[in-house]
Order: sequence, then C-alpha cells, then structure tokens
Amino acid sequence: MNRNDTIDLLTAIAARDQRTVGEGDIAAWATDLDDVTLAEALDAVTAFNRSETATRRRIVAADIVTWVRQRRHDQAERDHAASLKADAQAAHREITAGGTDPHGGRRNSPALEVLHAEAMTVRCPDKPLGCGQPAGERCVRKLATGEVVATKIPHTARWKSAARTDGTFS
Repeated sequence: MNRNDTIDLLTAIAARDQRTVGEGDIAAWATDLDDVTLAEALDAVTAFNRSETATRRRIVAADIVTWVRQRRHDQAERDHAASLKADAQAAHREITAGGTDPHGGRRNSPALEVLHAEAMTVRCPDKPLGCGQPAGERCVRKLATGEVVATKIPHTARWKSAARTDGTFS
C-alpha cells in the first residue's frame, strides 16, 4: 500500500471512529500494510466494524494484516481444493473413457484395468474399509438377503493399500 492509499484508508477509518491522523500515523500504517492492497484493507475495516470487537476498541494495522492473511489463506485452500477436484475429475474421465461394459453397465478402460490388477496384488483391508479378502481373490460384499457375492471392482482401500506397497498410483 502506498502513501496515498494509506491516507485513503486512514480517512475511512477516521470517519468511523473519529481518530485524528498525522504524518506519523500515515508513515507507520504504510509500513505495516506495505503488502496489502487498498481494497483488501477496506474490506478488512468493514469486517472489523461489523464485528463485536469494534465495540471494545479501535482497529489497528495488525487487525487488517491478520484479516488479509486469513482471507488469502482461505482463498489458497479453496483454489487447492478446486485443483484437486479438477484432477480427480480428469482422472475419472480418463478411466471412464472406454466403452460400456456389457456385463455390468460400468465403463471400462485400460487405465481402470491396470488399477484393478494392481489392487488385486495385495490383501484387501479388513472392515470397515474393505472385506479382508487375500491377494488374488476378488472383493466381496454382503447383500441385504445375507448372501455374500464377489464384486467386480476392488474396494478403494485395496487400491490405496496397493499404492502404498508399490507406489505406482495414488
């Protein structure tokens, strides 16, 4: 934030809490807020004045810095989550890019077949994440009728277990 932005910010703050602003205040706040934009600072001031804290004390530069850092951190987390979701969707599209499986209506692809084959090389974890089937045997599930049937797709926990064993996928 430059000197003019700092003057604009302190003017907005003074309009709310009737503080007097001098050259020393401008210099100190400009130094403290050097990596904050005026828009971020004004948003922080508005948020502060809407909070209960504003009834007990005046806003200080540290309040703005803390608010801006939290906002930036939250945005980075949202961006990261969106990136992970996009990666997962791309992987799903790749796996399901094959044709329709005539036996179960599920999609198949060479990538999915590789994942299944790798998963079958390890024992399926015990319940609640898996079924406990030994390596090489298909996973099973219990139907509402009590019947136990083999599944076409290994449990996700089995895929993850295989990934930890040989590190070929995650």
